[in-house]
Amino acid sequence: MNYKNCLGAKYNNDFKGYYDFTDTDYFNPTGASFEQFSYSRKSVRNFSPVPVDDELVEKAVRLASNAPSVCNRQPSRVYYVKDKKKIDQILELQAGLEGYSKDINQLLVVTADVNYFYLVGERYQHYIDGGLFLMNLLYALHFYKIAACPANWAKETSDEKKIKKIIPIKKSEKVLCVVAIGNPTETFRTTLSKRRDVSEILTKID
Repeated sequence: MNYKNCLGAKYNNDFKGYYDFTDTDYFNPTGASFEQFSYSRKSVRNFSPVPVDDELVEKAVRLASNAPSVCNRQPSRVYYVKDKKKIDQILELQAGLEGYSKDINQLLVVTADVNYFYLVGERYQHYIDGGLFLMNLLYALHFYKIAACPANWAKETSDEKKIKKIIPIKKSEKVLCVVAIGNPTETFRTTLSKRRDVSEILTKID
């Protein structure tokens, strides 16, 4: 109702803020052009009880490892969690997927090791390299037809310490993101997530 009131006369009864998919239709573009493939990847939050094979997860991580990193240092690490109790503990800390956590039975925790960087000017480089790796990982998961939903880890130091008590993350590693993965349900919805026009992003300097 608040959304409708804010839009006023611009409100459209036919507008939908979501896409409806079948599992088959969602993964159809994975063999298409990169443009179609990239546009087709969306966050999926509805997972079936049938788990993804470990071998497929390993293939996705291996493919993601070709992401660029400064001086080829490759600081990114992935912790693959299948213990439901540990998953629930991590998701409780993350606190962004409460409505979907009961169906999340496989979770990836992406980190970056700060020990791979030495100079003062590199103090944030692990976020850059880790972010590149994360995007590559999401594409790799989509390529192997694994549904995924990245959940940001914008947490306090105290939460960082707590997650390191749940799974054996090194002291030198910073948690960047938790990614729920799995096979999607037969039908599901994803958010519309309309993108900014390129004119708002691109600045041409002659």
